[in-house]
Amino acid sequence: MVTLSRLLLVLALLPVSIGACDDLNQATKAKSSGTADLLTQTEFVTAFQDLACANLKKCCTDAGLGLDTSRCSTIFSGAGEGADNAIFNPTNAEQCLVELKATASCGTTNHSPTCNLAYKGMLEPGEACKQSLDCAKPSGGDANCDPLRGICVVGIRGELGAECQQSCEQVPNGTVYCVWGPASSGYANGTQITNCFANDGLLCGDTGQCATLATSGMTCVDDSSCSRELYCDISRGYTCQPKRALGQACVEFSVLCVAGAYCNSGTCAAKKANGVRCATTAECVGVCNCGVSGDCATAGTCTDPADPIGTYISLLILAGTCDATSP
Repeated sequence: MVTLSRLLLVLALLPVSIGACDDLNQATKAKSSGTADLLTQTEFVTAFQDLACANLKKCCTDAGLGLDTSRCSTIFSGAGEGADNAIFNPTNAEQCLVELKATASCGTTNHSPTCNLAYKGMLEPGEACKQSLDCAKPSGGDANCDPLRGICVVGIRGELGAECQQSCEQVPNGTVYCVWGPASSGYANGTQITNCFANDGLLCGDTGQCATLATSGMTCVDDSSCSRELYCDISRGYTCQPKRALGQACVEFSVLCVAGAYCNSGTCAAKKANGVRCATTAECVGVCNCGVSGDCATAGTCTDPADPIGTYISLLILAGTCDATSP
């Protein structure tokens, strides 16, 4: 069975665009408050797949390409379905559809928080699982199916002094990135992972406990050891130092600039706006559209669909999703 987890991955690879799928509008408007009118799981799966297909077609046609929508049943096969050990939540499922429609755009990896709650896992920590959707999420935490042992493992947001396994950071788009702490042995000895978040001013330290991020002048191992307005200066004996302001001297990858700036030929300069020429994403407020003739762009948008080297649309053609011919 292909699950909601796969669907979110599919949407990350084959994103959707605002304004498509009138069928979804009609389906959601038809649902009112009251148990009798709640969205059914079958309706959710159908609407989810229809929305993904219609918006994928728009993503292709906006680039002057075609899409045979009859192939969507294969492309999105099983997308939006639940897991054997998860219960469908109609309220969250309906909100998931609303969020996807409102926030999606061509080329963007979509993060709809409510979509992760469309199904509620029922398996407790340590119980055998096939996928993370099977596992019950604790209040204020997360749960995953350990791929090595096939059991549910919960993730807890740690406080200062708590025993920990990972250092994590949640970036503005909602994605959470984690790395194992230096004293961690991974999942091997339990069913709980405690994560120390840089957003809380913490990291998982050498002692295996959540510790405060280093402040200015304190010793560090790398940039992740320091408070986010600082960087780890090797030339000053691995100590945390303030990031450089606009106009100040910098060294790419070692002497860093403040947020909203990048190192331009040894001087911190304001990041470029959408549509401005660029060579790397570091230069842009958004991202640099990879290719010979790249421009800064809102994350994921197709600003140069004709470029044959690295653009998103080119990848869709190579994957056999969009047809290389006009619609």
